Amino acid sequence: MALTAEAEYRQTAPPLMAGAAPPGEPIGRPGPLTAIERFQFESAGYLLVPGAISADQAAVCLAACERLHADTPVGAWRQIPLAYQREPAIADLIDHPAVLAKVRALLGDFLKVQSSWCTRVPPRSGEMAYHQDGYAPSPFRELAPATPLVQLRVGWVMTPLSGSDCGNLAFIPGSHRCPVSLPPGTVVGDVPSARLITAEPGTAVLFHQGIWHTSTLNLRDRPRFMQHIVYAPPWLVRRHAHDPAFIAAQPPLRRALLEDWTAAAKNFNEAERPPWESASIVC
Repeated sequence: MALTAEAEYRQTAPPLMAGAAPPGEPIGRPGPLTAIERFQFESAGYLLVPGAISADQAAVCLAACERLHADTPVGAWRQIPLAYQREPAIADLIDHPAVLAKVRALLGDFLKVQSSWCTRVPPRSGEMAYHQDGYAPSPFRELAPATPLVQLRVGWVMTPLSGSDCGNLAFIPGSHRCPVSLPPGTVVGDVPSARLITAEPGTAVLFHQGIWHTSTLNLRDRPRFMQHIVYAPPWLVRRHAHDPAFIAAQPPLRRALLEDWTAAAKNFNEAERPPWESASIVC
């Protein structure tokens, strides 16, 4: 009997990395989104992909993050946008095959890179309160009882999250579908069902903008770095403008994901072509 596409992928996919994430976490493999991975993402609101990039590539990206934050004060929490315009190793994450097919499967063919952040959590720093991503004055959770997926964030882990005190991400599984909000100022210890994420460098963390999440205490002597790339439908306003010279120098698919869409100036029934067609590349 012929194997289904899902079964064939299970036979050929690389094995899950032992010890890369604790038991019970929603874990996937680099490559296309499988039916099981989709179920995990839709039910939990996030998906871990250990080994999405190699340890060597993660080390190169970490060095890039450290250069970007060279002028950041030691005790400062800071996010730097558009890191990929200054660091080629970060740009390579935009259309990385380990996760891009998953992003496309979850968001659909019409998508773009809407924002990006190179995040530094300082050493010996406190925790943050839980929050949802999106537009604070008009939260996406107000669009429907179950918050729709508008922004799909991919967080690339650059420093080890091997304990519970290194600036870990924390998620409340399934909270992207909850119709009520957390009280302001709620922190990790207030919510018994929260999950603390442990992961090795090179792990990609895909998560729904509606999941309640935060970063926790970093009691280590070094900062925690993650590079976040946020994908969204083309109608969502881009957070920062790109350098046209940078865009022009990118490979076709990456350029299509970064360019501004022009459909707003066309007739209602004249649809823009998705990045996959514009670039003549199949993901």
